[in-house]
Amino acid sequence: MLLKNGTQLPEFLEVGTEEYSPGWSFISEFTSADLGKAIEAEEWTFFFMAGEIQARGFGFSIGSGLARAVSNMTDAVTRENCNCLEITESRQRTFFGLHWTTLAAHARHMQKSRTFHDRSPVPLRALQKPVEWLYSQKASSPNKPASPGEAINTWENEGGSQLSRGVPTKDLNEEVLHV
Repeated sequence: MLLKNGTQLPEFLEVGTEEYSPGWSFISEFTSADLGKAIEAEEWTFFFMAGEIQARGFGFSIGSGLARAVSNMTDAVTRENCNCLEITESRQRTFFGLHWTTLAAHARHMQKSRTFHDRSPVPLRALQKPVEWLYSQKASSPNKPASPGEAINTWENEGGSQLSRGVPTKDLNEEVLHV
């Protein structure tokens, strides 16, 4: 497991680390299960991100291929706003003097709160247009607000009352959908 340098840790938890790569340290004294138990005992949360991350690195030596793969992996974990990395698989191959390493891992994140805080910056696509642009757009429906009666009629015409009573409705892909 790798831990991002500068990560805040629980006050009474001592995690032995060794410098591994620029900005990341190797956790030497804990397995992921033991670290998770220790963090939970301090009333912190150790998140496990379900999606597996894969990275590959090429080089003229095994070490250089591994270093590039780890660098690609830590970049991916940083993009997910996580501060820990659990490598689950490592494969090394050689072909005509070119070494490559393939890593599989999961992003992990430790923090005091029980909810994952996404501190990511605003997506680039949102920055392409100023916020005022959103408010200056005309609605696709008529500008006058619908009366409560019109809203209820629209809801019933779209099958809303049937869904709330559990009445079978037609689905686009199936003949009859029983709710």
